[in-house]
Amino acid sequence: MKNILLRSLFSLGVAAGVFAFGATASAQCTNTCATANDNECDDGGPGSLYDICALGTDCNDCGPRGGDALCTNTCATSGDNECDDGGPNSLYDICDIGTDCDDCGPRLCTNTCATANDNECDDGGEGSLYDICDLGTDCNDCGAR
Repeated sequence: MKNILLRSLFSLGVAAGVFAFGATASAQCTNTCATANDNECDDGGPGSLYDICALGTDCNDCGPRGGDALCTNTCATSGDNECDDGGPNSLYDICDIGTDCDDCGPRLCTNTCATANDNECDDGGEGSLYDICDLGTDCNDCGAR
């Protein structure tokens, strides 16, 4: 039954490796679900196969919930077991951030910083002008982290 559901999701494009969530809530990402890390999303959110865990508690299988997550496999080297998007824990910087999802995982991006959308990157990360917000909370000004 799980295989049939999974094939159906892939044919609909729901589980094709692209995640987009509303940017109004802060991201949730833990692996406290009893079935975390079983390669099946079980938190009841978008693309989930089952609804047996709380939203955001099956992160490795579902990706982060509640923020924006950039996660595509459009990088030419996706799937080579090396993170190539230049983000945290990346081995190389040959692809755009968030385009090597299979190897890097989702990249978080929210606009919950008090100074988001002021055309100045304020999250303290690379290229940031200021360090007054948490990393990844000034997405429109800094890009995904």
